[in-house]
Amino acid sequence: MLTKEQQLLLMLSRLTIKDAEKERIKILADSTDFNWFEFLRYALYHRTGALCWKNMHDMQISSFIPHYIDDILCYIYFGNKKRNEYMEKEKDKILAAFQQKNIPIVPVKGSMLIPSLYKDYGLRYSSDFDLLVRNDDTGGLSEVMTSLGYVLGVFDRATMEIIPAKKKTLLKHKIYLSNEHPYVKRSGTDLFLSFGVDFRFALGYERKCEPVNDMITCFFENGYVPTCYYLLHLCVHFYEEVKQGVDILLGKDLNMIKLCDIREFILRNSVNMEEFIELCFQYDLRKE
Repeated sequence: MLTKEQQLLLMLSRLTIKDAEKERIKILADSTDFNWFEFLRYALYHRTGALCWKNMHDMQISSFIPHYIDDILCYIYFGNKKRNEYMEKEKDKILAAFQQKNIPIVPVKGSMLIPSLYKDYGLRYSSDFDLLVRNDDTGGLSEVMTSLGYVLGVFDRATMEIIPAKKKTLLKHKIYLSNEHPYVKRSGTDLFLSFGVDFRFALGYERKCEPVNDMITCFFENGYVPTCYYLLHLCVHFYEEVKQGVDILLGKDLNMIKLCDIREFILRNSVNMEEFIELCFQYDLRKE
């Protein structure tokens, strides 16, 4: 059975809230035995603190929140907002650079959902850019990213230095994974340390390139990607993270913001689930 704190988190970690749910939210928030520090812990873990804070303020129930916790959630919201504004400008530079080289790439996950689904830049945290690229075009990534100041590597927060990826690590990505090794560069702002870019060229454990190629083709031939394709990517990516042993150890396997992404994308885009199921069969991604 869920605790009151877990129930409130679940009901606030969404964009679409029904009137009946709002009444239940007010009752939970006004409970004398409600543990707001426990709620904060869950909100931080699931990365939905800003979304919860905005919903509570929109429903005018913020008076129930201890001022200290309200301030922390407020800082998260406005920190997200400023960070995502910086990231949106950087994303535009990346897209323009690839357009000049005639290499088609398509933003997905937070890079697509924040401006198109959440719209309020403060609501969703995003740690990096997630972009789709054709496998045949991956050879041209390095030239473009290097020209923008990026390095194949990781940002070491202990030393505050960028550590270039070793050849063995790069080879592992090429042979076993569905994405290139992430690119990274300093952000140039005190708000956050670095920009990271993740290029994905395939979906699923069998590294299927066809669905990614088809998404990119749709985008550049029609000006949009059908909603079923975006949903397929969200679901497959979430499944892969849940199944990854490393992600489980790091506590990333059941992150509620990703479930919020999927729920709200379905509700806000009126996804045709029959077409979606057909797509899963077409690419043999039913398990994912």
